[in-house]
Amino acid sequence: MGNKKMGRPTDNPKDMTRNEFRSWSRAASKAKVDYQRKLITGDEMMRIVKTY
Repeated sequence: MGNKKMGRPTDNPKDMTRNEFRSWSRAASKAKVDYQRKLITGDEMMRIVKTY
């Protein structure tokens, strides 16, 4: 386990800025609604969530 610094490390390419997260969150929410309304498939929803 060890001691980990709290906060956002800058060298990890998977980290998102606050604005990137907000943008991703909006896209993921829309994809979920579209899936629930049967406008897109589950595979399409997952592609949007993973690649946005």
